[in-house]
Amino acid sequence: MQPDKRSHGTALPGGFPEDQTVPRPDTAIPKILMVDDEEILLEFYEAALPPEYEVLTAGDIATAQRLIEGQPIDAVACDLHLGGASGVDLLSWMETRHPRMLRHTMILSGDPVSEPGGFNVRVLGKPVDIAHLKQAIKTLLG
Repeated sequence: MQPDKRSHGTALPGGFPEDQTVPRPDTAIPKILMVDDEEILLEFYEAALPPEYEVLTAGDIATAQRLIEGQPIDAVACDLHLGGASGVDLLSWMETRHPRMLRHTMILSGDPVSEPGGFNVRVLGKPVDIAHLKQAIKTLLG
């Protein structure tokens, strides 16, 4: 029987489970990348999401890209406004480099947005309630 590639696998060299070929243990905790330019929010995510999720953080798009390229990541939650950049820039990069990742990605925004940059990804309003965030991540992983 082949492993369920939606929730298992190890990136070679990075990306999401369906891009992966080496099975991860069934006991692996899902790895979530949180991207936000506000350090206080990244610290909040690091404190609030474990133990259900392993949390990686990035304060900018370049750091997020390096993390995605360098290791297996199960889901991404990215702020829409990242200082001088936009979460849409990360979505565009993912579309060309790791297109399957988009279905495991959500945008966090304090603005009313339905399809950021024309991408059909989940949008969760900020400020975010941790219970809603955990449920949204669970849905992305589903």
